[in-house]
Amino acid sequence: MNNTAQSVFSSGLTDGSHTALVSLATGGSVVLVWTGIALALRRGRAWIGRRARAAAGSPARPQPEPSVSIAATRLNRVEETQ
Repeated sequence: MNNTAQSVFSSGLTDGSHTALVSLATGGSVVLVWTGIALALRRGRAWIGRRARAAAGSPARPQPEPSVSIAATRLNRVEETQ
């Protein structure tokens, strides 16, 4: 093996360290793939549900009831006293 190849392959880590590093990288990539697939499935089901609700004529998302904020109520009380 020439000097360049030898310096690339001899990074100072032992075989056990290489195994631990490779295992850590593999585990991290498995977690990323798993979460990506789970997120894609979740979004896909939500999209199908929205399409089904839209076809049935109901709104895609239920609209929240309007409410008066606490800050606005306090502001009105201050204005009434002055």
